[in-house]
Amino acid sequence: MENYDPEFSRLVQPDDVVAAGANFGTGSSREQAATALLAAGVRLVVCESASETFKRNAVNNGLLVLESPRLVQWLRKRFQSPDSAPTIVSGLDAHVGLVAGKIQLTDSSGASVYDGDLPRIGKAAQEIIVAGGLENWVRARMAAQ
Repeated sequence: MENYDPEFSRLVQPDDVVAAGANFGTGSSREQAATALLAAGVRLVVCESASETFKRNAVNNGLLVLESPRLVQWLRKRFQSPDSAPTIVSGLDAHVGLVAGKIQLTDSSGASVYDGDLPRIGKAAQEIIVAGGLENWVRARMAAQ
């Protein structure tokens, strides 16, 4: 993310959710794009759209990537201005219900400021994400046999 914002690594905190625009992850077919976010503590990326290769690498490594153009557009309207920095720390908390396909954002007082839908993910992808990646999922399956 350094080429996008040199301050990103200083701003990102464990358990942050990254919200991004269109074609997130395009241009990299390497796993490091996903594993670098995981190493920074990011567990969820919500974007307008993402590269299919990036999404597969992300799931294989335990990083959840969900496309929600409506949420990203809402965030832009709320936080982006002509003089805003590339990385904006919103101060909002995200409450994600993967089974229900829902997301709720709350402010520092706990008040809901956004409620929306998220795409549901299949059972296999859910299991891989919960296991912390494909390698861990395979390891657990082999140990259970």
